[in-house]
Amino acid sequence: RPKSEKALRIVLDRRAVPRSLYAVHPAMLVQALGSAVPNKDEVLRRLEASLGPPVHDPLDLCLAPRAPPKSVVERVRVALAVLLKRGLSTSELQLWLVSQASCPSGLNAETVVRGLVESGAVRLGEDGSVEYLALGGETKADALCRLPYSRPWPLEKEAKLSAEEEG
Repeated sequence: RPKSEKALRIVLDRRAVPRSLYAVHPAMLVQALGSAVPNKDEVLRRLEASLGPPVHDPLDLCLAPRAPPKSVVERVRVALAVLLKRGLSTSELQLWLVSQASCPSGLNAETVVRGLVESGAVRLGEDGSVEYLALGGETKADALCRLPYSRPWPLEKEAKLSAEEEG
């Protein structure tokens, strides 16, 4: 545990604060990208058949998806144009699009430190020292499992798609 506030902020920035969250519905991202997505209808069909809900969905994005922010659509559009020059299968494209369905978290070390102080988990000394009061024993992995949208939306196995195509 870092002993100084400066060191705590550095550790939080480098290892703990998520830069982005997977709070963009992948199908809505594909819709927003429009004709930039080759085989868009097939990609959407595959997503509909295989996309699972996020582990935690407090914004109810699975049942009430929202349009992705324009900045996300533009970021993905630019990256997609570069990626398509290499050639991708539809399943690779689907997987890549799910991995890109994220937006900036809006969190930074300052916000986290303020939250830790306000919750009584840490106390900051006037000399820049940090006193840990009530952090608990939760690991980073455990905390990430509870953090909504910390991982890409799950895709079920291709077997489900194959079974639907046969049936």
